[in-house]
Amino acid sequence: MDAAEAVRVNRVFHDHECAYYDERFAIVHDARSARQARAEVQRLLGRPLRPGEIVLDPGCGTGWQAAGLRRAAQPTARRGVRPPGWRRWLGEGGWLGEAGRLREGGWRGEAGRRAGGQAGGAGQGGGEYAVLGVDLSGGMLGRARAAGAWPLLQADATRLPLAAGSVDIVVSRGVLHHLPDVPAALAEWRRVLRPGGAVVITSEPTPAVDRAATPLVGGLLTALRRPLTAEEDFWEVASMAANLHVFTPAGLAATARAAGFAEAALTTADLLSTLVLTASYVTHGRRRELARRVPWRGLEAAGQWLDRLVVDRVVPERFRHTVVGVLRA
Repeated sequence: MDAAEAVRVNRVFHDHECAYYDERFAIVHDARSARQARAEVQRLLGRPLRPGEIVLDPGCGTGWQAAGLRRAAQPTARRGVRPPGWRRWLGEGGWLGEAGRLREGGWRGEAGRRAGGQAGGAGQGGGEYAVLGVDLSGGMLGRARAAGAWPLLQADATRLPLAAGSVDIVVSRGVLHHLPDVPAALAEWRRVLRPGGAVVITSEPTPAVDRAATPLVGGLLTALRRPLTAEEDFWEVASMAANLHVFTPAGLAATARAAGFAEAALTTADLLSTLVLTASYVTHGRRRELARRVPWRGLEAAGQWLDRLVVDRVVPERFRHTVVGVLRA
């Protein structure tokens, strides 16, 4: 599969997956997930997000970070509420329209000033920053908007219609493994970052997650005992085709340095929590009513707690399931 075909597969699949993505991955867009999204970014960044900063989420999906970070900074923000003067830099359709305006400084100059000046809740360790969500999938953007993300832009993460040096922080949660050209994506993110800016990386799969998930998935499929319809089977195959890469910290760090980043501090994390989410995804796909009786969100939270307390401290790096860390310009 060439790069163009990989992009097309990802777009088509995510336009379909958006309808059930949150349920299968135990995502609820509420105050708890907003606190978690901000804590995750700030822990890896090593400091709070600052008032007036521009945060870019270049593969926002249903809005875990794009909506969550906005809610954390603006606890009273309502879904779909447009900031003053929004027509100057936002399209009528719910996300940024004429992308060409952004390269003329419209986003950084107009939206950045407005983000810094709007009244709103200055939440602990964050204050009033602006979060721009970007995704190639229109379906995902619709879900992100419903979750409270604003503003939103439909664009390719490797060809952003943004001015150089227009963004303070890039947040990337499980995005890179869907992109056919990872070096090009990192170079593009470096281009739009201001000097001293950073990319926060989370939830990129390692080779270990495939090794651990294979017996779990096999056991679940045997236990659940429901064959897929032809349509369901098609989308399950598409979901596998949309996952293009696994990473190691050393390999991704080398790619980042080649793309122009001055520093790449990456490690691995997670094991139990990723197995919970794998089980949730498979069970929802085979036995949805059964899956809805299981407290997946609570199980994931318990897995995350044990991962932080034990797994990330004791289990060797090569056995953990996700690459996390920060790239600094």
